[in-house]
Amino acid sequence: MLVQNYQGSYLDSQAIGGTGNNHVSEYYTYDTNISYTGFKSWRLSVGVLNLANQDPPFTGAGGSFFFQSGYDPSYASPLGRFMYGTGALQVQVKTRFIRKGGFGSLFC
Repeated sequence: MLVQNYQGSYLDSQAIGGTGNNHVSEYYTYDTNISYTGFKSWRLSVGVLNLANQDPPFTGAGGSFFFQSGYDPSYASPLGRFMYGTGALQVQVKTRFIRKGGFGSLFC
């Protein structure tokens, strides 16, 4: 499966140089993943986030007062391409409850 993620452009109130507004460009990324269920009770998946390794658009968010500078963490991720893999095992548990004597036998 291939998924496109889109963030529209906006004007950043944290202008570079302290005057006016900074135009933050729109941002596209593409993610992909695939799963395999050919083994009994197992599901194996692999995927890639930000397939094209797209850099986030530049912004004045954060500036020198915060840990991030040059990108808006609520808008884009600075991590770049990220690959992952998962495995899941489905387990079926059967239970059987046997009640002897009812609740009256608990108070004897």
